[in-house]
Amino acid sequence: MWRRELFATVFALCPVPHAFRNHGIRMLQNYFKIAFRHLRRSKTYSFINIIGFAVSLACAILVLLYVQNQLSFDRFNKHAGRIYRVIKYMDFNGKKTVTPTTGAPVAGTLAREIPGVEQATRLFPARSYWDCSVGYKGKVFPEKRFFFADSNFFSAFSIRVLEGNPSTALRNPNSVLLTRSSAEKYFGDEDPVGKTLEVFLGRNRYTFAVTGVTEDVPANSHFHFDFLASLSTLPFSRSTSWWPNPFYTYVLMKKGVSTAKIEGELPRVVQEHVGLSHLHYGLMLQPLTTIHLNSHYQFEIEPNGSETDVYIFVVVGLLLILISSINYVNLATAHAASRAREIGVRKTCGASRTQLFSQLMSEAVISVVCAIVISVALGEIFLPLFNSLARTSMKIVLSGPGSILPDLLIMAAGLSLLSGFYPALVITSFNVSTNLRGRMAKADEGRLLRGGLVTFQFAVSIVLIVAALVVRRQMMYVVQKQLGFDKQHVLVIQDAQALGEHWKPFVQAMESDPDVLQAAGAEFIPGGNFDTVGLSLPQESNSRKYSVFRVDYDFVSWNFLSTLGVKVRSGRNFSSNLPGDTLDVLLNETAAREIGLRHPVGKELNIGFKSSPVAIIGVTRNFNFQSLRRKIASMVILLLDKPPKYIIARLGPGDVRRAISGIAKAWRKFSVSRPFVYSFLSRDFNQLYGSDVRLGEIFGAFSMLAIVIALLGLFGLAANTVERRTKEIGVRKVLGASVSGIVGLLAREFIGLVLLGNLIAWPVAYYFMERWLQVFAYRTDMSIWIFFLAGGIAILIAAATVGVRAVSAATANPVEALRYE
Repeated sequence: MWRRELFATVFALCPVPHAFRNHGIRMLQNYFKIAFRHLRRSKTYSFINIIGFAVSLACAILVLLYVQNQLSFDRFNKHAGRIYRVIKYMDFNGKKTVTPTTGAPVAGTLAREIPGVEQATRLFPARSYWDCSVGYKGKVFPEKRFFFADSNFFSAFSIRVLEGNPSTALRNPNSVLLTRSSAEKYFGDEDPVGKTLEVFLGRNRYTFAVTGVTEDVPANSHFHFDFLASLSTLPFSRSTSWWPNPFYTYVLMKKGVSTAKIEGELPRVVQEHVGLSHLHYGLMLQPLTTIHLNSHYQFEIEPNGSETDVYIFVVVGLLLILISSINYVNLATAHAASRAREIGVRKTCGASRTQLFSQLMSEAVISVVCAIVISVALGEIFLPLFNSLARTSMKIVLSGPGSILPDLLIMAAGLSLLSGFYPALVITSFNVSTNLRGRMAKADEGRLLRGGLVTFQFAVSIVLIVAALVVRRQMMYVVQKQLGFDKQHVLVIQDAQALGEHWKPFVQAMESDPDVLQAAGAEFIPGGNFDTVGLSLPQESNSRKYSVFRVDYDFVSWNFLSTLGVKVRSGRNFSSNLPGDTLDVLLNETAAREIGLRHPVGKELNIGFKSSPVAIIGVTRNFNFQSLRRKIASMVILLLDKPPKYIIARLGPGDVRRAISGIAKAWRKFSVSRPFVYSFLSRDFNQLYGSDVRLGEIFGAFSMLAIVIALLGLFGLAANTVERRTKEIGVRKVLGASVSGIVGLLAREFIGLVLLGNLIAWPVAYYFMERWLQVFAYRTDMSIWIFFLAGGIAILIAAATVGVRAVSAATANPVEALRYE
């Protein structure tokens, strides 16, 4: 009854004659009634089609949510289209470095001197310089998302302030706002505004007054803070020097001002304020909404996403939908002969080709609609796992803001048309006289097309399997590669600055523990961000040829390299017995080569933060102190002259828990107020490839789904082949054919298609995965066994699928087969 009312409502809104409306309602009802009957009668084919559609649509829903999430980053800001981040680039002797950080005066200078800039604001993550802890009423917690910002921050960014005045909350030094989650963590049900917090930044202790509470920063933001403090608290925020460069600077353009006009002013501003003859220094603007997918500079606030990954997900989602559509096309055309008599009778009774076409299309529509209902349920089931892999917090919303229902309807319409159009076109073209005999004039007319589509299905599946294997092989390579140092069993203790001058007694206390082999301090550790400094040769300083080399640097204690197992190639390491080593440096092999020193030991260098030349006492073997995506960079190593940011401890082969417990006890002895925070160097280093590992896992999941969908179609085609050749099979058995011979006869055709799919897939997979591997400076090779393994997996699964149906037919009673028809 409800269907009739629905159709009546739809047709009542259409400007057509009343008689046609009634006829149209009855006609549509008839189409869907017949379609339901046919789907119910052909249960196997209906199940294969609907499940295939449902699985592919569930994947499409997840991909749709992911793409929407990635494209939405930072667009919640009211002025998102007018906010740009300032990017700094420098060129030292042809070595270009680009970072999203700038000096303290850049924001004010751009706001004052460029008319098109409405205002500029800065962000500064405390972790750039210090480890941070926050305390209230005797409880202290480590905090990694403590930020400082200018007082006009909320004029540019649309993060809602729940309590306090956004215009004045950051005006005074030692002011801080908390997010809602942080306020609940520290204050529970208390009103936090007006309360004070103790904030420990390295060796420094501050008291901050809480001036407001903000909503939690949206997940789709390229930065996230739990605390936002007034930048005026930090004296170096008022520096007039363009060096160093720890601030993230954002400009809000005036309405109607073009980006090109602003960027055209930047060289003039740089020339007036920097003007270094030996250095090419420049600024450029980066649109806020492009940061997440298109920005992968060193010193990013957070790891960003990848535009390439988004494209990959979209393509894979579309391919899965296409594979399920191919199943429908193949099964519908292969099953067409069984509908020949039905179509003939309908044509004889006066049904037009258009009417028959509409009826057959309605079958596709019903299959897709049923699949959509199932796909939403599957999407809800697998969404938590997908969120875990993609590190998102997406939800399926079917009504209200963010609803995916319109997208589902578009996908349903497209999938119905893609799947149903060709079979409907073929079936309605049958000759009436031939149809009434119960067979098609050309029974194998679509055989070539079906073979091509099956080949395509398996080619896609094999490409995805190869991709998953290559990513997994590369991840195993980067984890197992010899890095030039030993990262295993190394404990990293953070916030070591809190120990102050007690850091050396703490290290001695650790080394007295039999479970600790050696301990050392450092400003930076492998796997983290290293800062850079300029080097030059003293003999060039007064000549026209004046070369500045930009290199990474680290301050370490005398035994840091031996604790990590880094070898010295020439010269010597630092020594605890030589106080003069504070005026000496070590270079790695890359730095010695780039500077052009064939015999560097004993030579002197000018280094940016040293007032007098330093002597090179040794050259270390190259070691990968950063991701294997980058070639080993030049590095200069200096001796610590202040408390380190990190302390590392190499643990012995004994009880790790006991060792950590002993270190924690020593920590509490020397640092009563600060929490003991540690990690393992091997785990930290491997996290550099977290996004690649997730990509491989998602490729693996999608490849398995593609195989499953393709196999459903292959099983249906095998069943149809057996059905068509039942009498032939019976005759062959009566004449003495073996079961294995009949199975081989039935399976040969399909296995051949899978083999052809391999030949197509291998070069395609090689091309795309070779391009993916190019992002790694150190990479594995694509061994031929990967392709054979992927092809073998596809062939074995296909053979098993076809074999099940073939064995069933081959072992059937031949008497029953000869009664067929």
